[in-house]
Amino acid sequence: MDGVLALKLNFWPQECQSFLKRIKMNRPQLYEIIIVNPNVYAVSKSSNKYSSDTIESQLEFRLSFSKIELKLAELRTKEEKILNGIARTIFHKYLHKNLIIDQQYLQSYFIKTTVLWMCEKYCFKYMSKKQIAEKWINFTCHLLEKKYCKHYFIKNLNLLNIYSNELLKQAISILKNDVDFYSIHHNKIQSSITGLDGLFDVAPETIVKEDYFYAALDYIGNIVLHFTRWLYLLEFHSYKVQLI
Repeated sequence: MDGVLALKLNFWPQECQSFLKRIKMNRPQLYEIIIVNPNVYAVSKSSNKYSSDTIESQLEFRLSFSKIELKLAELRTKEEKILNGIARTIFHKYLHKNLIIDQQYLQSYFIKTTVLWMCEKYCFKYMSKKQIAEKWINFTCHLLEKKYCKHYFIKNLNLLNIYSNELLKQAISILKNDVDFYSIHHNKIQSSITGLDGLFDVAPETIVKEDYFYAALDYIGNIVLHFTRWLYLLEFHSYKVQLI
């Protein structure tokens, strides 16, 4: 993974408040763990909204939630980690770069987001691997059909609006018709992701480089932060910023 210069925020940005309220209501035990450490980072990243030679482009920032995502992954139950293994394995075996239309393919950050939402919404205790796989496919197909997947941390940000209808349509068809449940049930699908030796490895997950790169969708398009204004706001509110 490449090194990235970032500002660690010691406060929860306003844009995260809807996420915090939702987690407090739906997963109160998780809320008590994550609320004490924001783990949100401001990363210099251009959104391509401005020309690369402009001051505005050089002063754009995004928020990265990779550390929170990793913490949530570490706190998952065994069944939730099985869900993650199934989702990633199906994605890399049947979708991702196996389905490319006009040089466009589904990114793994979308899959990570489906797992985050399902872990919050559903209980997988006593479910078989096949049942978990079917539930994930149904959930994901529903999002693809609507062409709408809400960002897990930021309100009103749709992860699917960048994809063509044809790409999403073919992805739905593959998930509904081509997935081999027998091989999933018998643990024969191997994950291509570093850190997962097999489909149902329940070891703590690692942040994949591509996921981190694609996390630019976290904030780009919602807000442009000028660095001088950013520092002024931090000073005004007496927040401490840790440079990493």
